[in-house]
Amino acid sequence: MERLLDAIANRLTIRVTTEEQSEQISEGVSVSWTMYEHKQISEDIRKIFKKEFNNHLFTKLTEAEIGDSVEYLYECGNVRPIGTILDYANDNMADVLDKLPKLEEGEQYDLPTDTYIGFILQNKGEDGKFRTKISGCSKWIIDELSK
Repeated sequence: MERLLDAIANRLTIRVTTEEQSEQISEGVSVSWTMYEHKQISEDIRKIFKKEFNNHLFTKLTEAEIGDSVEYLYECGNVRPIGTILDYANDNMADVLDKLPKLEEGEQYDLPTDTYIGFILQNKGEDGKFRTKISGCSKWIIDELSK
């Protein structure tokens, strides 16, 4: 599990809005876009992410039945106007990211757009340990694990 969490945490960055532009491309049609840059996260934040992910998965597995799945998904980092939960992260990933230290205005945590990992609960041990199987994960995670 440590290698898996390292692989994901190594790709976690802070996305910073650098420029917003708009251009009229024809009569009645304009296009606007936002430019970003990415900053590396600190080792402390990386450790917090791994701890929170692990704790969240443990909690979800505690509530799950044999055969249930727990999925973490992140597609795009748009912050809702009402808070810091991410529009394109499912509730599980949003819960993990929301536990990280708060960022400055205009900054948000970001993962590669196609971040997905799913776990299927196979067994609940009497010792409080769980046996899971990865039901699927993004290609970039597999690539990171094979390095």
